[in-house]
Amino acid sequence: MKSVKNLNKIEPQWFNELILKCSPTMLENFYVYDKILRQKSKLPKNQKQTKSTFSFKWRKESSYKESYSNFTTDWLNKKYGKIEENLKLHTSNSKPLILDAGCGAGVNTLCYFKNVFDKINLVGVDVSDAIDIFKKNLKKKKINDIGLMQADLNQLPFKNNTFDFIFSEGVLHHTASTKTAIYKLSKKLKPKGIFMFYVYKKKAPIREFSDDYVRNYLQKYSAKESWNLLKSLTELGVELGKINQKIVIKKPIKYLGIPAGETTVQRLIYWNFLKLFYREDFTFEECLHINFDWFTPTNALRQTPEDIKCWCEKAKINIIKLNIEKSGMTVIGKKN
Repeated sequence: MKSVKNLNKIEPQWFNELILKCSPTMLENFYVYDKILRQKSKLPKNQKQTKSTFSFKWRKESSYKESYSNFTTDWLNKKYGKIEENLKLHTSNSKPLILDAGCGAGVNTLCYFKNVFDKINLVGVDVSDAIDIFKKNLKKKKINDIGLMQADLNQLPFKNNTFDFIFSEGVLHHTASTKTAIYKLSKKLKPKGIFMFYVYKKKAPIREFSDDYVRNYLQKYSAKESWNLLKSLTELGVELGKINQKIVIKKPIKYLGIPAGETTVQRLIYWNFLKLFYREDFTFEECLHINFDWFTPTNALRQTPEDIKCWCEKAKINIIKLNIEKSGMTVIGKKN
């Protein structure tokens, strides 16, 4: 095996020791830069575009400020439950080893795990350059006990049965195959380990068509150009959000996937015809951030509850909790 230069510079110490236990063959595809282990393997075209998209998005730090973080914290706690409670699923007396698979700039990590960093060992992995922003954010907060790696989630160098928990918030659908990502990550989980993830759910048929139309249209543009092109779409969402009139759909329109009930104009269009994200407590840039996140990556797969149940069963993940919402599905599962 060719030795990887500067492995001894990877921090913190416990993470350095974990890396030294990795597959030697897999480590040949890595190098160390700025104390972060990084993959040098070439990515498929679609995944390369997705990497570029998220590298750009997370550099737009003005688009995820306090209101975005507050919303994220509340949303994660609602979907998964408090991390303190989920850590009780870990039966060992040692610190649980957690993989944050697709950590980006660390927004979800810092929102969800912020109260338990002293009780866990956490590895953040992302394919994009956002890993460097995460490192900068950790330095600002004086958090120095998290391990960071830049790599494709399907090509991680860790040996099988390594992690006690795997957390992947809104990431697996941005790989070439959600099913494959679930299978491969499950192998890195110890028996009785906990897999927590969120993936997109298929939407109403016209919404699926419209979203794909916009996504395909944007493929010929750079991330920066797509950001600017989505400003007008975001403006429309904001204007629709200002219409306070409630409307009542008396009977479901099953062939369009539209349920009965009371809603607003913005929500009716948002859920059934075209994603035009809007929240009153978000800045315009934060709304734009959400729309960009949805429309720009080439890899943005949607799946059904039946898909997730089937894939988890084949990956030997017993689902403890499956929360199905309009936007997506949150899973907490335990490996057999």
